[in-house]
Amino acid sequence: MCCGIKALVTWTSERAANIARERLGGAGYLMVNALPNAIGSAHAGITAEGDNAVLMQKVAKEILSGM
Repeated sequence: MCCGIKALVTWTSERAANIARERLGGAGYLMVNALPNAIGSAHAGITAEGDNAVLMQKVAKEILSGM
């Protein structure tokens, strides 16, 4: 369950931070907006403990084995 939640949260946070940066244009890169930190944290969350696709496969395997 935790693996699935982690994958969904990091995918969503990276997408939200990137959309916000794109909407702000050049101002999205300013450190005062704190978006570079959010993007960096989201990206680290996606890659630090393994690819999210692998985590989602683990979740699917556990769910299917429980059935």
